[in-house]
Amino acid sequence: MKRLFCGILVIVVLSIVLAAAFNFPLLRRFAAGEFREGFIDRREYAGIRFITLAETEDLFAQRTQGAEGLLFIDSRGDDDFAAGHIPGALSIPLGRVKRSGNTDTGTELTGTLEFPDAQTLIVYCEGGDCQTSIALAKIIHDKGYMDIRIFIGGWAEWSAAGLPEERSR
Repeated sequence: MKRLFCGILVIVVLSIVLAAAFNFPLLRRFAAGEFREGFIDRREYAGIRFITLAETEDLFAQRTQGAEGLLFIDSRGDDDFAAGHIPGALSIPLGRVKRSGNTDTGTELTGTLEFPDAQTLIVYCEGGDCQTSIALAKIIHDKGYMDIRIFIGGWAEWSAAGLPEERSR
């Protein structure tokens, strides 16, 4: 029995060492705090939650049928937004919000991140490993909005599903 436990222990330790060695670059980036923006502390950001494509479709259908207080926010850059976005979405590129230092997003929002008619904000970016929607949602939450939903599948999942698209310019 003792020999069996020693064998299991050796396998577990060897697995941990090999996993750490194989993922060393990723572990180093995590230790440096590179992924901190990609995580949400539920205690600090209680008003933010992640939603699926089905939930996003449902909210879009509600807005299409006249429901008020729903606002879609695209955190991608201007060129990506112009190439295609969820119909009626507001473009607030994270890069512009961060560069200004005071979250000034331009004339669309009269210099602030204020959405007077919105109770529920649905923020999205490209999807996949894109983290701009998470970072923007945190900034918006810090401005006092408590019902923020992040569509984690983002534009890639929306367009792949063949859902309605709008283009600018």
